[in-house]
Amino acid sequence: MYVSDLGFSAVNLALSVGIFPYVLKLLQSPIDEYKHVLVGIWAKVLAFDPSTQVDVVKDRALPHFIRHLRCGLDSVDGQSHMSAEVASEQRTLAAFILSITCSGYSVGQTECINEKLHLACGALLQSLESPDDSERKEAEKNISGQFRMWLCICLGNLAKDNALVQSELWKAGIHFRLLSRLDDDIPEVRAASCYALACLIGSAVKPESNSDVASAPSMVQQQPNLPQSLATSLQPLPGSIPGVAGGTSMLMANLQSQKQGLQQTGFQPQFGGSVSGIPNTNTGSGQSLMFGNMLSSSSSTQQIQRQETKTVYEDGKRMDLDLTLAIKLAETFKDASPMVRFEAALALNRLVGKYIAAFVSFAGKGLG
Repeated sequence: MYVSDLGFSAVNLALSVGIFPYVLKLLQSPIDEYKHVLVGIWAKVLAFDPSTQVDVVKDRALPHFIRHLRCGLDSVDGQSHMSAEVASEQRTLAAFILSITCSGYSVGQTECINEKLHLACGALLQSLESPDDSERKEAEKNISGQFRMWLCICLGNLAKDNALVQSELWKAGIHFRLLSRLDDDIPEVRAASCYALACLIGSAVKPESNSDVASAPSMVQQQPNLPQSLATSLQPLPGSIPGVAGGTSMLMANLQSQKQGLQQTGFQPQFGGSVSGIPNTNTGSGQSLMFGNMLSSSSSTQQIQRQETKTVYEDGKRMDLDLTLAIKLAETFKDASPMVRFEAALALNRLVGKYIAAFVSFAGKGLG
């Protein structure tokens, strides 16, 4: 089976003949000897069809990929025969798979947190900060630049637009690991770190929509998230997987259509003086009273919800942390790489959007 070598045409044909269920079952096998082959196949499948992230979560495949982040670093049966180069490629593929799994998929983000993905990524990045020179050099040898890049992207996708996950990452000190990568020797890693920090900053709290349609989870599959600068700079060779010899996948070329900056607006029903279809007569007074009570109750409920909605200014500790990140990100404007400066600008733009009311207030006072 050469699905992982022949590109997306082979993936398409393999899926069309019904190989997908067998790939799922084989991944759950206790035999580790062919796990590296399955990881390569899964990377191709997810790059070809990101919607299969649902199956990764549903069939409890996440723990296998999280363990695979340490492929070749721990003494595990079935991995001892791997060369250092193959093991490094396998770790990168696992990081890619996990980053796609939690990209724009809240269920995947939650499951990844439950499986301690953030701790696994944080531990790998922290090993690069060892004060011992020999240990740090060994870590840099094992954790390649492509692997570091995908670890940062994975953490960014894990935290993006999910306040609960962001809170867990703050508690685990993941921001320290990402800040240290701003000094990485490889510009793609620094850019990916800026992207992850932007996702960690988050956005302003949005009031819940009253529309059932708006509040229902979207079943439309979105393109996976990736730093915009990396999406344009890492141009692919057809049919290749990101982080593996040959460049990036076709997925990268299509990631320029990210939906950053788009705002979702909730539908607010407007009620006039009377409800259409209910005659304003004595015989309909009971119905009018009923609808009047419903509207009054709905209005009071909306007022209570607006009063209970928390703002970003109520968490002083989080504001201090965001300010610390903003200062560090501002320093990257001196970076020689334009892609790093671009991602840092996007991150600061996200912070300004989060605290836009404060910036407007300061600007007004300055003009006054």
